[in-house]
Amino acid sequence: MFPALGAQRKTMADAGEGLNQAGVDVVIWVPLRDRTQPVRWSLLAVGVLAWAGGATVFFRYPLFSSFAVIFGERGDGRMIVYFHEHLFNALRGKAQFVSPGFFYPVPDALGMAPAFLLNIVPYAILRDIGCDPFLAFQLLLVVLSLVCFVASLVIATRYLQVRAWIALCAAGLVTFANNLSIKAGVGHTNFLLLYYVPCIVAIALWGVEDFPRIVPRTIAGVAVAAALLALLFSTDVYTAWMFTLTLLIAAGAVMALLSRSVAAVMRQHWRPLTVILAVGAIAFAVAFIPFVLIYVPVRSIAPLRSYQEY
Repeated sequence: MFPALGAQRKTMADAGEGLNQAGVDVVIWVPLRDRTQPVRWSLLAVGVLAWAGGATVFFRYPLFSSFAVIFGERGDGRMIVYFHEHLFNALRGKAQFVSPGFFYPVPDALGMAPAFLLNIVPYAILRDIGCDPFLAFQLLLVVLSLVCFVASLVIATRYLQVRAWIALCAAGLVTFANNLSIKAGVGHTNFLLLYYVPCIVAIALWGVEDFPRIVPRTIAGVAVAAALLALLFSTDVYTAWMFTLTLLIAAGAVMALLSRSVAAVMRQHWRPLTVILAVGAIAFAVAFIPFVLIYVPVRSIAPLRSYQEY
């Protein structure tokens, strides 16, 4: 599946250096673009139909009630809609961004809950076209599910190169997981912000398709993916943290199992790797500023619990 990760044992002479020294690991890295398969428009059309069927079942209560019922429960559900409306008003200059009236008279308390930063633009568009706050929020979840489904389908088809019907099933399982329906349906709709994760992964893979060559799309893809990941922390910190932790565990496992190959890749392509890491770090740091502005003030309002308290 990933032949580029297989290190080949060669001598320096075999590598073209003309030195007859002890053998070193050399990885013949094949650009990801050369190992991808195109995603047909017909498959995307079938995918949209499959998404429509899954969305009809997953969002059946809002849909069959003409959106008189939405995901969530009376407490957290209404509070989450309120925070989206607060962000919409802050975007229009009618509210102070980090001080929602929900916590009045305590200022700078937006970080007491998920900040939903990535949702601001699509939610504002839905509100501007005439949707009320509850309808705009529910439609936002439906639209995000479509984006998640398509991104998952592209990843499975283009990069993992699985069969079309398996890719469709995988996209359906990612988007319409039963535990998501249970958790989101009874109150914690912020769990549906997992829908951003496949989009971030797809953009990152698109950006590194030409590695080890550094082209404009490399800079753009890595920067956008890193910025979206940072903004995900300001959208739902639990989703972002668990996704990042999973990435770190996966990276550690790869480095442990393929240490020689990883070391060879780092030795051979340290320049493009440095560029990619630098671009990603800068984009992440800049996009992480809203998280600092939102959540640092909360430390003085509600200090973190100690481990013993749990």
